Amino acid sequence: MNVVEVITEYLLDNRKLVVPNLGAFIVKETGERIFSDLLRVDDGVLVSLLHAKGLSEMETAVTIDRFVFETRHEMELYGYCRLGQVGTLRRDPETGVLKLYPPVTG
Repeated sequence: MNVVEVITEYLLDNRKLVVPNLGAFIVKETGERIFSDLLRVDDGVLVSLLHAKGLSEMETAVTIDRFVFETRHEMELYGYCRLGQVGTLRRDPETGVLKLYPPVTG
């Protein structure tokens, strides 16, 4: 199950999606996407979306944990993590805040 595709699809019609233990992808009124690592508490939305795709409770937990681990690992290894059409997460070197940049095209 591709979590990035689920996030991308959900954000087309919704304003916020929390990835438990990672943060929230937020769509501003302007359409700009931002990321907040302050909103990390599981609100059940991503779990419900993955269940609707046919994953069991255990598969859902493993899928989310793997996504969070791989995202953090790429951030540590490369300093950024590309998340397809969602965008690229990169830690601002001056503030240490995670920022979401538009998707890389081409």
